[in-house]
Amino acid sequence: MTGAMKSTEVNAEARAQHRADVDAELGVATGTELTAPRHTGRRRLRRGTREALWVARAVAGPAVWFVLLCASLAIAPPAHEVRHRGVLLGLHALAAVLAAAPGLSAYRDLRRIHRSGIGAMPAERERFLAGGALALSALAVLLVIASVAPVVLLAPGAEP
Repeated sequence: MTGAMKSTEVNAEARAQHRADVDAELGVATGTELTAPRHTGRRRLRRGTREALWVARAVAGPAVWFVLLCASLAIAPPAHEVRHRGVLLGLHALAAVLAAAPGLSAYRDLRRIHRSGIGAMPAERERFLAGGALALSALAVLLVIASVAPVVLLAPGAEP
């Protein structure tokens, strides 16, 4: 026997032993093949990636509101000099849509979790995170609406 053939046989034996160990650990009957999970059309994300997405959803609404405040303070003086509020109203409308988007995504996930009816711990955690993201997004939309009140109610240049 040549060295290459011997190495191949050793590798095949090691793979078979490893498969038997994994099968035994997972409680699968020895000799059965482990099959890949059926593809559902949705990519499974790693836990860290999912958590980062939830944090992004929770922070996105308030971040949009903060950027709106900074942008409206920068845009307000030139808009009031020409007595034109359209730019400020458009900026607030865009901010309301951007602040609502993460909430709509969280609401969709909350409905999906509710339909699945699973009471397991990961589902409870995702339900909590989706509810928190939805609440923060709703708060951000209310803050955007509240911040447009002076633009709508007061004459241009009359803000305190």
